[in-house]
Amino acid sequence: MARLGISKGKIVDYDEHEKRWPYERYFDSERVDLRIKRNGRRKSWEVSKLWDIHQEVIRLKTLGMKNVQIQSALGVSKGLVTCTLNSRVAQDKLMIMRGARDAETIDLAKRIKEFAPKCLDLLESVVEGVGAGTGATLGLRVRTSQDYADRAGLGAVRKFQSESVHLTVADIEKIKQRASDSRNVIIVKSEEAVADESK
Repeated sequence: MARLGISKGKIVDYDEHEKRWPYERYFDSERVDLRIKRNGRRKSWEVSKLWDIHQEVIRLKTLGMKNVQIQSALGVSKGLVTCTLNSRVAQDKLMIMRGARDAETIDLAKRIKEFAPKCLDLLESVVEGVGAGTGATLGLRVRTSQDYADRAGLGAVRKFQSESVHLTVADIEKIKQRASDSRNVIIVKSEEAVADESK
Protein backbone atom coordinates (compact mmCIF):
# COMPACT_ATOMS: atom_id res chain seq x y z
CA MET A 1 0.00 0.00 0.00
CA ALA A 2 1.45 3.34 -1.02
CA ARG A 3 1.93 6.13 1.50
CA LEU A 4 0.46 9.29 0.07
CA GLY A 5 0.87 12.77 1.41
CA ILE A 6 0.86 16.41 0.48
CA SER A 7 4.16 18.20 -0.11
CA LYS A 8 4.20 21.81 -1.30
CA GLY A 9 0.55 21.60 -2.33
CA LYS A 10 0.92 18.40 -4.39
CA ILE A 11 -0.09 14.82 -3.65
CA VAL A 12 3.09 12.77 -3.36
CA ASP A 13 3.79 9.03 -3.08
CA TYR A 14 6.28 9.11 -0.21
CA ASP A 15 7.80 5.69 -0.99
CA GLU A 16 8.69 6.78 -4.52
CA HIS A 17 9.69 10.28 -3.42
CA GLU A 18 12.05 9.07 -0.64
CA LYS A 19 13.98 6.92 -3.07
CA ARG A 20 14.89 10.04 -5.02
CA TRP A 21 15.00 12.70 -2.27
CA PRO A 22 15.36 10.92 1.09
CA TYR A 23 16.16 14.03 3.16
CA GLU A 24 13.60 16.45 1.75
CA ARG A 25 11.00 15.59 4.37
CA TYR A 26 13.35 17.02 7.01
CA PHE A 27 13.85 20.28 5.14
CA ASP A 28 11.21 22.96 5.40
CA SER A 29 12.04 26.31 3.86
CA GLU A 30 9.32 27.99 5.93
CA ARG A 31 10.83 26.88 9.24
CA VAL A 32 12.46 29.60 11.37
CA ASP A 33 16.16 29.02 12.07
CA LEU A 34 16.39 29.17 15.86
CA ARG A 35 20.18 29.25 15.77
CA ILE A 36 20.18 32.87 14.62
CA LYS A 37 19.61 35.58 17.20
CA ARG A 38 17.42 38.59 16.51
CA ASN A 39 20.44 40.80 15.96
CA GLY A 40 21.50 38.56 13.05
CA ARG A 41 24.36 36.71 14.73
CA ARG A 42 24.51 32.96 15.31
CA LYS A 43 24.32 31.69 18.84
CA SER A 44 27.70 30.47 19.92
CA TRP A 45 29.34 29.63 23.18
CA GLU A 46 32.08 32.00 24.27
CA VAL A 47 34.61 31.63 27.04
CA SER A 48 34.15 34.31 29.67
CA LYS A 49 36.62 33.03 32.28
CA LEU A 50 39.85 31.18 31.53
CA TRP A 51 40.14 27.86 33.33
CA ASP A 52 43.23 25.63 33.33
CA ILE A 53 42.24 23.82 30.13
CA HIS A 54 41.69 27.15 28.34
CA GLN A 55 45.08 28.41 29.56
CA GLU A 56 46.72 25.24 28.19
CA VAL A 57 45.00 25.65 24.80
CA ILE A 58 46.23 29.25 24.61
CA ARG A 59 49.75 28.27 25.69
CA LEU A 60 49.99 25.56 23.01
CA LYS A 61 48.66 27.98 20.37
CA THR A 62 51.33 30.49 21.41
CA LEU A 63 53.95 27.78 20.87
CA GLY A 64 52.74 27.49 17.27
CA MET A 65 50.68 24.30 17.36
CA LYS A 66 47.71 23.89 15.03
CA ASN A 67 44.18 23.40 16.38
CA VAL A 68 44.13 19.71 15.44
CA GLN A 69 47.44 19.13 17.22
CA ILE A 70 46.16 20.91 20.33
CA GLN A 71 43.00 18.82 20.24
CA SER A 72 44.89 15.52 20.09
CA ALA A 73 47.53 16.60 22.62
CA LEU A 74 44.99 17.62 25.26
CA GLY A 75 42.30 15.07 24.37
CA VAL A 76 39.58 17.70 24.00
CA SER A 77 37.02 18.38 21.30
CA LYS A 78 37.63 20.50 18.24
CA GLY A 79 34.82 22.80 19.34
CA LEU A 80 36.45 23.54 22.69
CA VAL A 81 39.72 24.48 21.02
CA THR A 82 38.02 26.65 18.38
CA CYS A 83 35.64 28.40 20.79
CA THR A 84 38.44 29.02 23.26
CA LEU A 85 40.74 30.56 20.67
CA ASN A 86 37.95 32.68 19.12
CA SER A 87 36.78 34.15 22.43
CA ARG A 88 37.68 37.74 23.30
CA VAL A 89 39.34 36.77 26.58
CA ALA A 90 41.60 34.26 24.84
CA GLN A 91 42.41 36.69 22.01
CA ASP A 92 43.55 39.28 24.56
CA LYS A 93 45.65 36.67 26.37
CA LEU A 94 47.17 35.49 23.06
CA MET A 95 48.14 39.06 22.16
CA ILE A 96 49.85 39.52 25.54
CA MET A 97 51.71 36.20 25.25
CA ARG A 98 52.80 36.87 21.66
CA GLY A 99 53.99 40.33 22.66
CA ALA A 100 56.04 38.82 25.50
CA ARG A 101 57.50 36.23 23.12
CA ASP A 102 58.42 38.93 20.62
CA ALA A 103 60.03 41.00 23.38
CA GLU A 104 62.10 37.98 24.49
CA THR A 105 63.23 37.43 20.90
CA ILE A 106 64.27 41.06 20.60
CA ASP A 107 66.15 40.86 23.93
CA LEU A 108 67.93 37.69 22.79
CA ALA A 109 68.93 39.28 19.48
CA LYS A 110 70.25 42.29 21.39
CA ARG A 111 72.31 40.05 23.72
CA ILE A 112 73.78 38.15 20.76
CA LYS A 113 74.71 41.41 19.06
CA GLU A 114 76.40 42.69 22.25
CA PHE A 115 78.26 39.40 22.78
CA ALA A 116 79.49 39.04 19.17
CA PRO A 117 82.57 41.32 19.59
CA LYS A 118 83.81 39.16 22.50
CA CYS A 119 83.49 36.05 20.32
CA LEU A 120 85.40 37.73 17.51
CA ASP A 121 88.15 38.80 19.94
CA LEU A 122 88.51 35.19 21.13
CA LEU A 123 88.63 33.89 17.55
CA GLU A 124 91.31 36.44 16.70
CA SER A 125 93.38 35.53 19.78
CA VAL A 126 93.19 31.82 18.84
CA VAL A 127 94.25 32.53 15.25
CA GLU A 128 97.10 34.81 16.33
CA GLY A 129 98.14 32.54 19.23
CA VAL A 130 98.14 35.34 21.80
CA GLY A 131 96.18 35.95 25.01
CA ALA A 132 93.52 33.28 25.58
CA GLY A 133 94.60 31.45 22.41
CA THR A 134 98.24 31.01 23.48
CA GLY A 135 98.01 27.22 23.85
CA ALA A 136 95.97 26.64 20.69
CA THR A 137 97.29 23.93 18.38
CA LEU A 138 97.99 24.60 14.74
CA GLY A 139 94.96 22.52 13.67
CA LEU A 140 92.64 24.51 15.94
CA ARG A 141 94.09 27.76 14.64
CA VAL A 142 93.55 26.65 11.02
CA ARG A 143 89.93 25.58 11.65
CA THR A 144 89.24 28.82 13.50
CA SER A 145 90.75 30.82 10.63
CA GLN A 146 88.56 28.98 8.13
CA ASP A 147 85.44 29.60 10.23
CA TYR A 148 86.36 33.26 10.57
CA ALA A 149 86.91 33.57 6.80
CA ASP A 150 83.57 31.82 6.13
CA ARG A 151 81.76 34.35 8.30
CA ALA A 152 83.50 37.17 6.44
CA GLY A 153 82.28 35.75 3.12
CA LEU A 154 85.68 34.43 2.05
CA GLY A 155 84.93 30.72 2.44
CA ALA A 156 86.14 27.99 0.13
CA VAL A 157 84.33 27.68 -3.18
CA ARG A 158 81.89 24.82 -3.16
CA LYS A 159 81.03 23.83 -6.69
CA PHE A 160 78.82 20.95 -7.69
CA GLN A 161 78.61 19.79 -11.26
CA SER A 162 76.22 17.16 -12.53
CA GLU A 163 75.48 15.85 -15.98
CA SER A 164 72.60 13.80 -17.33
CA VAL A 165 73.12 11.46 -20.24
CA HIS A 166 70.42 9.56 -22.11
CA LEU A 167 71.62 6.39 -23.81
CA THR A 168 69.77 4.18 -26.24
CA VAL A 169 70.00 0.40 -26.24
CA ALA A 170 72.33 0.61 -29.27
CA ASP A 171 74.66 2.99 -27.39
CA ILE A 172 74.83 0.63 -24.42
CA GLU A 173 75.62 -2.31 -26.71
CA LYS A 174 78.46 -0.31 -28.34
CA ILE A 175 79.91 0.49 -24.90
CA LYS A 176 79.75 -3.18 -23.93
CA GLN A 177 81.44 -4.18 -27.19
CA ARG A 178 84.27 -1.66 -26.71
CA ALA A 179 84.78 -2.87 -23.14
CA SER A 180 84.94 -6.51 -24.20
CA ASP A 181 87.33 -5.69 -27.07
CA SER A 182 89.73 -3.83 -24.77
CA ARG A 183 90.17 -6.74 -22.33
CA ASN A 184 89.12 -10.28 -21.78
CA VAL A 185 85.60 -9.94 -20.49
CA ILE A 186 83.11 -12.76 -20.30
CA ILE A 187 79.53 -11.60 -20.68
CA VAL A 188 77.01 -13.94 -19.12
CA LYS A 189 73.56 -13.62 -20.56
CA SER A 190 70.41 -14.29 -18.56
CA GLU A 191 67.89 -16.91 -19.62
CA GLU A 192 65.52 -14.16 -20.75
CA ALA A 193 68.17 -12.65 -23.05
CA VAL A 194 68.90 -16.07 -24.57
CA ALA A 195 65.18 -16.66 -25.09
CA ASP A 196 64.83 -13.24 -26.75
CA GLU A 197 67.74 -13.93 -29.12
CA SER A 198 66.28 -17.29 -30.19
CA LYS A 199 63.05 -15.63 -31.37
